[in-house]
Amino acid sequence: QKQNEEEEEEDDKDDLDFEPSSPSRLSPLTLPGEAQQGYEEGKSFAMGRLDRLVCTVSGAQGTQLQYFFYNPYLLLLAQPDHKSPGSGCVRILAPLRCVEAALDSNQPQLLRLAIRVPKGEVAPSYAHLYRPTAEAEAYPFLPSSIDDLRGCSWYTLTLNFDDGARSRLADGHLRAKREEIRTTLRTKAMSFVERYCT
Repeated sequence: QKQNEEEEEEDDKDDLDFEPSSPSRLSPLTLPGEAQQGYEEGKSFAMGRLDRLVCTVSGAQGTQLQYFFYNPYLLLLAQPDHKSPGSGCVRILAPLRCVEAALDSNQPQLLRLAIRVPKGEVAPSYAHLYRPTAEAEAYPFLPSSIDDLRGCSWYTLTLNFDDGARSRLADGHLRAKREEIRTTLRTKAMSFVERYCT
């Protein structure tokens, strides 16, 4: 009888496909592609033939050349690593589902990005903390009041491409992939509820 009970417990674990001591594996709001690509902010990687666009980003250290990569899960910006030809140093790394984007209506070569960072998580080093009182006009798609931030912070940066065609390509990629991700997450959440909460 004890052996039968142990076998039933093992079957239950297989059905659930998660370890009781690891609740993160149970969460429907996780996507393996966001964490299993080996990128890390400040670290270099071999760019190889990864599809990318060239742009510049202005900041405290001046205007810097950056590569915008066509990644299906991540906003990935990297700066050329001059110490290692063919490599790039990651400057911005964030899940696409946490990224909002908008083309500048007056300067079509500019793509404004905003990254949502939940309270307690590490902020991107090469983006600026969004301040509603000073930047609401430049980022009309973000909360216009500090009271509306709701437990998170937004970090912003602007990508400057050679022309409007390239900025539209980057914007189109972000929008399409973000919608795919959010659709996947909605489906996973619904399946989770149907399986464990009904």
